[in-house]
Amino acid sequence: MTIEEAYLKIQSECGIEVRDAVRVLRTAKAGEMGWDNTWDDDMEVGGTEIVNSIDQYGIALDDFWYPFFVLELIEKKVAKEVTMADVCKKFGCEVKIKKEISC
Repeated sequence: MTIEEAYLKIQSECGIEVRDAVRVLRTAKAGEMGWDNTWDDDMEVGGTEIVNSIDQYGIALDDFWYPFFVLELIEKKVAKEVTMADVCKKFGCEVKIKKEISC
């Protein structure tokens, strides 16, 4: 197992999920602990953000991917998953579902 593979394995088991609230505790070095990304000067430390997605580049908060080991879990699933039905309900449109059937 490579260090990058080990990073992905640990990240998947760190307990942080999409829509969780997390706090960024510190900066990270490029490639630190197998993280396949680099720290950008615009990445913020200390703020609380909602997790947008998780992939091989890290845990996405807004426009940047952070490594799991610089994040502190603050609260689970604080953000509601938004569906197309939610959007239509808010803006008064209608959702039509087209079901395709194949034989």
